[in-house]
Amino acid sequence: YQTHDLDSSIVHLEEAGFDTLAKIGLVQTPSSEDFLLASVNFEYQLQSGKIVSTTSYVDIDNDSLEDSTDGVTAAFGGVVVFPDMALTATQEQNTFTHETRFVSSFDGNFQLTAGVFLENSERPLSQLFDNEGFELFGLPSLALMFSGERDLDQYAVFGEASFLALDQKLEWTLGLRGFRFESDISDVYGGWLFAGTPATQGNTTESGVNPKLVVSYAINDNHMIYGTIAEGFRPGGANIALPDFCVLPGGLEAPAGYDSDDLTSFEIGANTSWLDNRLNVNVAAYRSKWDNLQVSIPLSGCSVSGIITNSGAAESDGGEIELVARPTDGLDISFGAAYIDAAFAEDNQLIGASDGDKIPNIPKWTYSGSVQYSFDLGDFGREGYARFYATYRDSTPLTFTNSLETDSYTQIGLRLGMTTPSGWSFAVFGDNLSDEAPRLSILPNVA
Repeated sequence: YQTHDLDSSIVHLEEAGFDTLAKIGLVQTPSSEDFLLASVNFEYQLQSGKIVSTTSYVDIDNDSLEDSTDGVTAAFGGVVVFPDMALTATQEQNTFTHETRFVSSFDGNFQLTAGVFLENSERPLSQLFDNEGFELFGLPSLALMFSGERDLDQYAVFGEASFLALDQKLEWTLGLRGFRFESDISDVYGGWLFAGTPATQGNTTESGVNPKLVVSYAINDNHMIYGTIAEGFRPGGANIALPDFCVLPGGLEAPAGYDSDDLTSFEIGANTSWLDNRLNVNVAAYRSKWDNLQVSIPLSGCSVSGIITNSGAAESDGGEIELVARPTDGLDISFGAAYIDAAFAEDNQLIGASDGDKIPNIPKWTYSGSVQYSFDLGDFGREGYARFYATYRDSTPLTFTNSLETDSYTQIGLRLGMTTPSGWSFAVFGDNLSDEAPRLSILPNVA
């Protein structure tokens, strides 16, 4: 169990600059949250394997103030009427999950894993915006009263079978996961800000089977190659209703709901070890294809979020390399690089994306590396270490039209520390020593 309270640090718009690392807004937005997690694990050993069962329950209660400047300003034709425009929000989450699986330990080259999974989740939420300042404009003080709930029931059966061949060098693994989920949404609105907005009732039910195939071949004890084909999905659902002042691009009508999206991924790679395990090199290349990709629709002059649509097809190609080396005892060097080219494969008017536009917030290039030297502290009976590390993230589009981009940036850090024989560790460190403060996102009302 844990509980925490958060205050907000606000920099007003006229004081904010790109050299200021702070939250920008007009309203203080503190929050408090209580979090409870309970879990029970059970394991029973059989002659042919074992049964593993896990049951968990999560209870989250969150109370917060949220900035409503965007919505009220839009309702008043773009004029900021007074500064204190905050609504109170309450959100709960009660989630029960259970999984039981059998993991075999058969004699021979065949192994099996099979099980069942279920989840029940309830998320009631409410918002209240009541301010006497609205009465100065001839309006009721109650601007918004909202009550809603999101419920999800999910069931799945799964199995995975593996078979070794060619003197146990070749391994085939086939997995299947059958699923069924049902999602319900219900919303009720009140107050002049959402006047005329109808209540929302939605239900989505889907079922299907996701396959996975993995083939690996051990060339020798130090080199292995593999290939993977897998399918996955994200559930669909219903959208909330929009007030009149929320405008979609091109004046198009907001979709009542959205379908599940499907992902098919292909990957080939190799894990290798060289020079008596002093150098490990892993490489991979992959391609992913989305159908009915879910994306959030940008809304003009509106503080409402969570409107989702299916953008159609999208594709990504990429690769990565990882090197870990120990040239001498005590010296460890690591380096990693990744490349991803992710783009939409269809036009979509609702989000303004065209075939070939890059998917936002996915950098094309990322790098990371570190050098660590460990040494004996002698009479202290301790081991000391010094570690230098650096990361690089390429610029990436912020919008579906690719009209705005984040900054690319490099961050470096240093850590000096020691460990004790009893397992204690002490360290001093500095992160982001280059003092990078890149632009990572843009809010519509600020841009």
